[in-house]
Amino acid sequence: MSSINSKEMESVVRLSGSKRYGYFIKRVVYMEKLWSLRNQDGWVLASDPSGNQVVPVWSHTEYAKLCINDEWSNCYPGFIDLRDWMNKWIPGMINDKRKIAVFPTIVSKGVVVDPQKLLNDLNEELSLIE
Repeated sequence: MSSINSKEMESVVRLSGSKRYGYFIKRVVYMEKLWSLRNQDGWVLASDPSGNQVVPVWSHTEYAKLCINDEWSNCYPGFIDLRDWMNKWIPGMINDKRKIAVFPTIVSKGVVVDPQKLLNDLNEELSLIE
């Protein structure tokens, strides 16, 4: 796993939601994995302002760790292989009518997207490097 220095972390966390989303897509495709939070019951869920269940995801364990507080204080980061995410998780979220919160921070809920949009964006980025 590649590390992220504190200067990079600080600058990425300060980016707008749409720029963090773009960073997320590129980094996840490059690293071939993404991160979410787990607790003793499994993977965590959040909700968007409309009450939809959302799965929070990050491009690196260190970004996920920044959100371990309050309701997620008993959580820890877990990684998900990109191919598993695309082939198993996304179809499951579409079936369960869940959305994805891409790169939330302490001050931002992240960019909430439909799983199909995220899948399309990941496939587009993958096509650029394959």
